[in-house]
Amino acid sequence: ILALGEKELNHSGVLAEALKTGGVFYDIPGKNREEVLSGIVDRLTFPTEVDKKSLLEMFLARESMESTAVGNGIALPHLRNPVVLNIDEPFVALCFLKNAVDFNAFDRKPVSVLFVLASPSIKMHLLLLSRLAFCLQDLEFQKYLNAKASKEQLIAEMIVIESRLIMQRKATGKTVKKRKV
Repeated sequence: ILALGEKELNHSGVLAEALKTGGVFYDIPGKNREEVLSGIVDRLTFPTEVDKKSLLEMFLARESMESTAVGNGIALPHLRNPVVLNIDEPFVALCFLKNAVDFNAFDRKPVSVLFVLASPSIKMHLLLLSRLAFCLQDLEFQKYLNAKASKEQLIAEMIVIESRLIMQRKATGKTVKKRKV
C-alpha cells in the first residue's frame, strides 16, 4: 500500500494530468461553502457507484475540521481519507467561483478559486498537494489564476512548473528513491 503512487514521484506532468482528468469549471454559483461545494460535486464526473450526496457530506466534514483555504483567495477542498472513492486515476478540478465566498481563511480573504482533489492513494494525494503548493507559489501561475485562464493555458503552465521542479530536484540530487516494502 505504501508504494502506491511512488512511481510518479519523480515524473513531471502528474498534476497537469490530474487537472486534465478533473477539468476546469467557471462561474460556480453559491453564497457559502456548502452551496459552492454542492455545485462543484454536482459538476464532477465520478464512477456511477459514487454517491454524490455522501461525497458532499465528506467534503463538508473535512471543512468543519479546519478550513482548506490556503490564503490569497484559494482553497484546496479534499477528503480526509483520500482513498475512500476507490478511483483508478487522481483528479484535480479547478473551480472559479462566480462570487467569492468565506471559507474561514487564515488571511480572512474570501475564496474565489478552488482546487478539488481526489486520488487513488495516500502517496498520490500528498504528491498532488505538494505539487499544487509548489505551483501556487509561482507568480506566473498566479497570474493565470487571476485571469481565469483557459484549461489549456493552465495545464501548459503546470507542465512547465512541474518540469522545473523535477529538473531542480535532479540538479540537487534530491530525487526520491524507490524503497522495497
